[in-house]
Amino acid sequence: MMRAACKRIQGICFLGVLLLCLPFAIAPSKARADENSTISAVRHGVVCVEVGCQLDDGTDVPIFLESGRVTEQSTLADLDTVGRGSGFFVGEKDEDVEYLITNHHVVETYLSNGSGKRTSFVVSDSVQAYLDGNLEGMQLAQVDAHMQILVYLDGKKDTVEASVVDSDEKADLALLKLEKPTNKRSQVPLLAPTEDMVGEAVSAVGYPGLADNPLVASTSSFGENDSSVSDGTIERLLKEKGTNVTNVQISNAIKSGNSGGPLVLQDKGCVIGVCTKGLEAGNESLSYAIGIGDALPMLERNKVPYTTWEPAAGAPVALIVGAVVGVLAIAGVVVGIILSRKKGAPKAGAGNLPAKNRASGGSSLPDDSGFRLQCVAGAGGRQRMMIPLSGPLVVGRNAQACGLVLPANTPGVSGRHCEVWVSNGAVYVKDLGSTHGTFVAPGRKLAAGEAAALRVGDEIWLGSNSERFQVSKKQG
Repeated sequence: MMRAACKRIQGICFLGVLLLCLPFAIAPSKARADENSTISAVRHGVVCVEVGCQLDDGTDVPIFLESGRVTEQSTLADLDTVGRGSGFFVGEKDEDVEYLITNHHVVETYLSNGSGKRTSFVVSDSVQAYLDGNLEGMQLAQVDAHMQILVYLDGKKDTVEASVVDSDEKADLALLKLEKPTNKRSQVPLLAPTEDMVGEAVSAVGYPGLADNPLVASTSSFGENDSSVSDGTIERLLKEKGTNVTNVQISNAIKSGNSGGPLVLQDKGCVIGVCTKGLEAGNESLSYAIGIGDALPMLERNKVPYTTWEPAAGAPVALIVGAVVGVLAIAGVVVGIILSRKKGAPKAGAGNLPAKNRASGGSSLPDDSGFRLQCVAGAGGRQRMMIPLSGPLVVGRNAQACGLVLPANTPGVSGRHCEVWVSNGAVYVKDLGSTHGTFVAPGRKLAAGEAAALRVGDEIWLGSNSERFQVSKKQG
């Protein structure tokens, strides 16, 4: 009997191991198949951004700029002489988009010349005369006009005007808003870069100026399929001295016009940075992107919704199924061992632990409320903490003041961010005056000092939905 039971247990273990290995065998091929589709999805959210000028009578007058000053009048076909970059949309999944991120330096001329307000400009009738320094042949005039930002949704035939909602010169980031939402493009998911991504493959997507040149003239410009993709790897993450802005050093080529475009983590299809600059010295070159985590405070400050990257459902489900079967198999082995030992074990006596002193799996600690706070996404990993009866569980980055501690560099999370406690069998959360706010899913922001009741299964977000925690009951 015992021999037959052992064989059955061995068979269950073997089946569990096979099922555990199956998801890992199929996951790599699925990732390879999805790589191209994820880049294609990101390109649908990337646009060309240009700065131009318009006369008060409505005439579009692109201009030639020198050190932020308007110095020449040009023609509509020469809009690229004003300034051009790239940008990408943020927002909620499957919703029309209206907000996009780009670099501050892409729209700096717009900001330094009235930010769209009516301004007097000095213009000349000859760009070349000005460039040659031939001031005698120039006819100067003063015009009243305003700067404008144009976003190309589908090439030059489909543009929409945008304005600057917020900008950060130090971080070289700007947040733009279209004059009306559009369904012609889509948002891209965001994920803050981490050290474990160093060495991973990334793509820089945008509209470099040299891509449209007279040597190889394209039949279309600035459309969705006209964006260029440059592949490379993450070389290192660093904090910029004096600004503390996260810079992602990459091997990709960042050219003029790429500025403001997304840096995409290839295996996940999410944006981890904003391409900003490339440096060359002799035969060496370096390129950088601003970590997308530095843009999140700007989005939250302006109450702009955005989507964070979440793992695909397919592979994790298979892993969970395999893990469950594997656990059951191991449990079967343990039960078999226990039963076999019980048959040969002596009865309780002087040599055995008294029953009242043996550990009981169903017993609770005196301070155990029966509720848990489980991290489901973010820097907290898989932390699962008991919510005590004696006092609140404080969550934040301050290791001395918090019961649930997140890493010191977690974006959007304060030292003492919020506290969770149990009263009369109910769970509550209160914001402790955090900088970026505490949210009750699906996105209600609590005021500083405001408390809210929670139910089992409810989620709270710290700073953004990148840091998510769920209320659950004690297991067992």
